[in-house]
Amino acid sequence: MRWQRGVAKSVRSMKSADTARPREAVVSSGVILLALLAIIVGYLWTRLRRRAGLHVTGKHWAAAIVVFAIVALLLWATSTHQ
Repeated sequence: MRWQRGVAKSVRSMKSADTARPREAVVSSGVILLALLAIIVGYLWTRLRRRAGLHVTGKHWAAAIVVFAIVALLLWATSTHQ
């Protein structure tokens, strides 16, 4: 019975080692996702402004993207804070 526990531990550690990715890869994919979401939110915000009859410039795009990115990063930071 004892040897089975040791085998189970070694199998678990091998599985986690196989699926582990470098920290840089995880961070870069998160940054890409954040940028994509920020661009989508910026697009929706400017479209909403156009529909409301307001003028839209590049500053509005940039402001919407930056505000969304900051809010998303703040939410992430508070969720990971221990």
